Amino acid sequence: MSKGDGNTLSVTSEAVQEPAAVTPGERAIRARDARLALLARTEHFAADARLSHNEADECFAVLYNAGLVEIDPWIKNEVKALTARTLRRWRKLRREAGADRLAVDRAVSRRGCGVLNRANDGAVKLYVLSLLIKQPKLSASRIRALVADRFETLALRGRKVAVPPLRTFQWTLRAWRKDWGMEGRS
Repeated sequence: MSKGDGNTLSVTSEAVQEPAAVTPGERAIRARDARLALLARTEHFAADARLSHNEADECFAVLYNAGLVEIDPWIKNEVKALTARTLRRWRKLRREAGADRLAVDRAVSRRGCGVLNRANDGAVKLYVLSLLIKQPKLSASRIRALVADRFETLALRGRKVAVPPLRTFQWTLRAWRKDWGMEGRS
């Protein structure tokens, strides 16, 4: 099935027509469309082979993982491997919550889970944000040095971790400044 195939377009257009859908980002849309395309392929496979959904899901997943399903590369890039359980979960999610619930951006779901967000039960984040409020023009390298002086070691999920590298501070500070409306003050 190609990306431009009418069946894929009709299935993926369901997501666009969802009235209460929140507009997902580009990555999430690609993930949703790949999942919808695979669900459509599985449903066609079940009908053509005259199998139940459960039987078709099992067979299709094995064939997909073995590389025996002819599929567009963009779909294979999105969904590296497949299980019957995953197909059933996607189908149920689409039925109960709508097609847009299949839109997943893993980067967004990890947001707020980094070392600087969670270290020392949030104390590091509070400290850095207080520094930014008091002195918004502090550089990432200066803030990193201040964090290293203030916290000899960082604790994350019960274990000690080193102070992250400068690049982590730069990325995190950029995101926090944006989230807190401090962008022009850096």
